[in-house]
Amino acid sequence: MNPGLFVSLPMAGRKLSEIEDEMQACLAKARSMTGVKYDLVDSICPFETDSPVYALGYAVCALSFAQAAYFAPGWREYRGCQIERAICEKYGIRVIAE
Repeated sequence: MNPGLFVSLPMAGRKLSEIEDEMQACLAKARSMTGVKYDLVDSICPFETDSPVYALGYAVCALSFAQAAYFAPGWREYRGCQIERAICEKYGIRVIAE
């Protein structure tokens, strides 16, 4: 089994297909940057919710399965991404960013 990669990227107001495409592109970039054959950790909440806190909680649970996290451009402008980054730093999860 390959190590897991969590992708942190802005999701609010975006179509699921756009998010999935960007996650795959980020996975490819992380593999290229590190030489590690990561597997993508699915962090997309499968439940309809209007609660950003619920969606963030789901993502944080997914992050617990990752050995590394890739932060896509624009992550600094989103609270959820900022929180995910802080978790990585506090818990020693490898951070990969462009």
